Amino acid sequence: MSKKPITVMIVEDDEVAVKIYEQFTRKLDHFSVIATASSGEQALELLQIFTPELILLDVFLPDINGVELLREIRKKYRGIDVILIHGAELLQWP
Repeated sequence: MSKKPITVMIVEDDEVAVKIYEQFTRKLDHFSVIATASSGEQALELLQIFTPELILLDVFLPDINGVELLREIRKKYRGIDVILIHGAELLQWP
């Protein structure tokens, strides 16, 4: 019996990094990306619709610092695990 994949939201303004994270999660089979956001405001809007189990959160977003966004997420969505990503200079993926 296979386990249900962990649902993931990616909050990242770099399109290349988003594609890399999506490819990475697809290869692992244990994750399912249900939403992507390119800003903190967009992420908060999507959280009203989707409830992921995990958020991959960039520290440097165009509208809000990722640490500040994490504080907002923790106020309303305490059960979501968050991984902060700093300096996603991942221009190559094997």
